[in-house]
Amino acid sequence: MLSAIAPALRRPGLALTAILAVLSVGLLAPASATPAPGTTDRLPPRQRLEVILADTEVVFGNPDSRRAGEVWQLTHTGFLGGARAGQAQTRIRFFDGRFLRDDALQLDGLGDLLFSGAADNADLAGPMTLAVTGGTGRFSGAAGHVDLTPTRFEGRNATKLAFHFTSGRGYGSH
Repeated sequence: MLSAIAPALRRPGLALTAILAVLSVGLLAPASATPAPGTTDRLPPRQRLEVILADTEVVFGNPDSRRAGEVWQLTHTGFLGGARAGQAQTRIRFFDGRFLRDDALQLDGLGDLLFSGAADNADLAGPMTLAVTGGTGRFSGAAGHVDLTPTRFEGRNATKLAFHFTSGRGYGSH
């Protein structure tokens, strides 16, 4: 993940806009939102979903610092089946040699997925597993876990998200 962050430091970000976007996703999106108009066609229930996050940009924080109290805000483009499908916001907070990561992934026409977890600072750039904590739209009631794995996508650093739903419904059951 750090290798995807470094090039983004050369581009200025709008920290306030990104922070407000993440806060509004977490505070304003109801946990049981209905699908957006025009998205009522049914998808078959699925227990697994793979998304690629690329074009990572640091919009707030210093990626060279992992001291307690440091906060990073990142934005990413989401790709589903190789095509652009939405965006994600990531907030990483550091404390006592560990970090807490919260993500909101918005997939156009499908809804949002929320996932979170904590790990040791040494694990920041490597694979990790986070808990799926909820969703909206077709992901309403989502539960399970997501495996994050560093990868390459179209010649650039990226992260593969492999969602494993355990709610029994998967997604697309609305």
